[in-house]
Amino acid sequence: MSAVLIGAAVLCCCSSSSVAGAFFGGFIPGTKKNESKKTRDTIDDIIKEIYSKGFSEEKCLKFSTNWKKLIDGRPLNEIFVGEGSSQSITDPEIAYLYSKHERVIRSLISVQERRNFPDGVCISDLKNKIDERVTLLKNQDIQGCDLYGDYDSSQLIRKDWSSALIWDSEKDKVLPSYRYAQNALGETEENIKTHTTLRTTLCAPPPPPPPSQ
Repeated sequence: MSAVLIGAAVLCCCSSSSVAGAFFGGFIPGTKKNESKKTRDTIDDIIKEIYSKGFSEEKCLKFSTNWKKLIDGRPLNEIFVGEGSSQSITDPEIAYLYSKHERVIRSLISVQERRNFPDGVCISDLKNKIDERVTLLKNQDIQGCDLYGDYDSSQLIRKDWSSALIWDSEKDKVLPSYRYAQNALGETEENIKTHTTLRTTLCAPPPPPPPSQ
């Protein structure tokens, strides 16, 4: 057999092996493994959007839909085995996401289990809305008191924002909205206990006039 024919035969054999490897590896379109990888990449992109632009109802709904698709009805104790530092993740796509985005994923799953998700949890542009009011408050401008809403409320932040999550890029963590506002104002738990927050000192309504004689 000529060298040309031998070379062609080897090339054909290798090409067939590559195709077979791709097929049996499960990465061809339509296979379950390929679909899981696509879902993983979609979740990855959603969380990157949260990092760059913050939470929103649309992003959280997309996360929830795709997370359920990735879990595929499996009990979580089959995916997350063990506890604490010894915990292992048996699903490679979920393990990949946790290695990159554990804080955001844990926060979203935790809230999703406790309340009607994402109502009041994922509010578009909330970080900027809080930052605007914090700037006003620091400048002793009472327009910033809108951060607190109804003064008589026991909430540390206006009620419609009180359950929301904020991605704090400076601290690289997810914070509840009231905690983010408190940190942005530079206020501590001691300020709250001693009633020396701007909510109390700047935004408190004036005392009622003395009774007429």
